[in-house]
Amino acid sequence: MSNVQRRLKLYYPDAAGAGSGLRIESKAGVGTIVRFDITIPPGGVEPL
Repeated sequence: MSNVQRRLKLYYPDAAGAGSGLRIESKAGVGTIVRFDITIPPGGVEPL
């Protein structure tokens, strides 16, 4: 998971603000939810 988080910040450095990246919610006996959030700035991001 940390590798994915690092890649998100690498590919979207301008969008790596608050609320961006991976969010993991886990409850014993229920399951785990992994969310992938990227906040794109109003002007967009430069293509790779």
